[in-house]
Amino acid sequence: MNKNSFRGKLTIDFSKLKYIYFITIGYSNFGSKEADEMKFVDSLKNCTALQILDLSYCNFVGVIPGSIGNLSSQLNYLSLEENQLHGSLPISIGNLVGLSSLYLAANHFTGSIPSTIGNLQKLQSLDLHKNQLSGIIPDALGNLSLMIKLSLSSNKLEGVIPSSLGNCHRMLCGGIVELGLPKCKETKKQVHVMDIINVNILNGVHQKDETDDDMKNKETNVEEECVGLIVKIGVSCSMDSPQQRMDIKKCIHNIADLTLNINQNKRHSSDSQYTIDNLQNNSD
Repeated sequence: MNKNSFRGKLTIDFSKLKYIYFITIGYSNFGSKEADEMKFVDSLKNCTALQILDLSYCNFVGVIPGSIGNLSSQLNYLSLEENQLHGSLPISIGNLVGLSSLYLAANHFTGSIPSTIGNLQKLQSLDLHKNQLSGIIPDALGNLSLMIKLSLSSNKLEGVIPSSLGNCHRMLCGGIVELGLPKCKETKKQVHVMDIINVNILNGVHQKDETDDDMKNKETNVEEECVGLIVKIGVSCSMDSPQQRMDIKKCIHNIADLTLNINQNKRHSSDSQYTIDNLQNNSD
């Protein structure tokens, strides 16, 4: 439901959606400025299969409730960036041990960075930039050995940069000169299905540099097959029965591969056909 024009207070009771895999309602205007605006988070604790929660760019005002720490242990992506949230980051956020990506940038958070974030051993991306966080950077962040992106810029942090960050052995970025860390490159977070799919495929639009009619026809045939596969994958991701439903990670992986192969089709149509056949088998 992301990228719509919804307005008003979000009053959905998510507690009955036990098997929901992902919730994406970003880029809307749910801000009501009421004190209990974020209370709906309480009802998410029953969504035990939830893996992706995107509440970015929603104009939410208020504080993150401590109940956020009761969300699914399977949750691997959480974004609340670009809202108007304030107050302290709850220490309970350290309970979300399945997180690999945590985006809380561009809000009005104050107080210190909770050391409990160091419990998130699977965390690879942590973005807290453009807030009003103060105090020191907790040593516990050095526990995040899988982290490849750390953004803490545009806050009010002070003290020394903990040497424990040197424990992050992978290609860490973050723009911290003292640790020799480069700035993080801006990348599009490919989480939403419609962000992964090239919309030109669905609209039947070809690239401007295509001039050969025969090549266009071949590409159109391949793209029609791809659209069919996209629909099939979408249905597999939406089955009511958990036993029949395709894992969300596999859905995203298959669609991403499909997009890549469509791009390759412009050079090697036969190779793309071969890969499409493989994807057809994988989606069964």
